[in-house]
Order: sequence, then structure tokens, then C-alpha cells
Amino acid sequence: MIYELICLISSKIDEKQKAVLIDQIVDLIIDFQGKVLEKKDLGEKQLAYLIKNEKVANSLIVYFELDTERVEEFEKKLKTFNQILRWQIFKSKGLISQKPEKEEKKLEKKKDTSGQEKEERLEHKDILDI
Repeated sequence: MIYELICLISSKIDEKQKAVLIDQIVDLIIDFQGKVLEKKDLGEKQLAYLIKNEKVANSLIVYFELDTERVEEFEKKLKTFNQILRWQIFKSKGLISQKPEKEEKKLEKKKDTSGQEKEERLEHKDILDI
């Protein structure tokens, strides 16, 4: 199963400590016989409210494969990282690098009442009716 881990990491640690923490998270996934598919450091973000007395946090997203039976154990280990302010694991529908392309709306030429052609956008439901 593919999962998405979103972490808010304390902004009180420096870049070197943050890199070490990210490596520890990756190693933890591997220790649980998982496989890291993609990781993305989103940098510092202003928080909407204080979390553990911090107004700013570093955001991290990690996509990984892991057996469903091991997720609960993995979460228990994540709780031991004091530098992680908050985290959440979701079942993923795909990787961030594989975002679906925007649906292209088709144009159809129709003649209006005056006999002139005009282009009209077809909605998705209209395309299915064709």
C-alpha cells in the first residue's frame, strides 16, 4: 500500500539537523521493510496557530510503500522524534510528481440562429452523451 506522510518539523533545528532527521525518517521506513518512493521538503511555513509554542515549521512530505500491518508500529516509532511537531499518515492515491493533468474541455462548432458558426464549450457530461 502507498502512504503519504506529512510532517511539521520544528523550525528551531538547523538545516543539518533537519537533514539528519529526514534521513532518520527514511531509515525508519526501510527498517519496517518499506520503500521510500518520493520525499519533498516544502520549507518553512507559517502555522495558523501555535503548535508546541512554535509559529513556524518546516513541512515535509514522504511517499512510501509499507505493509498495512506495519503502519501502526511505524506510527509508534514516529512519536519518539521530538523535533516533529505534528504528523499525519494518509493512504495515497498517487505521488506528488504524478498529479493528473487538467481535463481539457472540448469545443464544438454549432450554428446559431443567424446561421453563423460559434464555438461552444462542452462539459464532461456532454462529452459522454456524444
